[in-house]
Amino acid sequence: MSLIRDAAFPDARITGRELPPGVDELVAVTAEGPLVIYARGLSTAGQRFAIAHALAHLLFDVGVDVHGVQPDEPYDAERETRADAFAFELLCPRCQLLQHIVLWPDSDDDAEGYRDQVDQIAAEYHLPPAAIDQQIRELARTKQ
Repeated sequence: MSLIRDAAFPDARITGRELPPGVDELVAVTAEGPLVIYARGLSTAGQRFAIAHALAHLLFDVGVDVHGVQPDEPYDAERETRADAFAFELLCPRCQLLQHIVLWPDSDDDAEGYRDQVDQIAAEYHLPPAAIDQQIRELARTKQ
């Protein structure tokens, strides 16, 4: 992740702050360069995901003359989905994740075993378990 930041946004500042509930990160382009603010209360794994998500917004959503999403703009589900997908693939590529999956969700397999598997993968990739669960469920939908 730092290689992408250093190559694409060498003047970016990434910092933590207290953010409103439900807001994990904010992205802005300032005169001094891009600014990413992650929610200080997130776990380290949550911070990593929030920063990767923010980098996706900088890469895909912020043009030269655009200053990101303005506070009065509506939520853009397509942008958020794309930023999540980028963060997942950057931090835990699907090809690697597939190698760890033994149990799939919503099957007759052991539900606790599935949760243990998610926790183990999350620990290995330093990501929130909910993010790993979401990615596995997406893989399950696409493999059918």
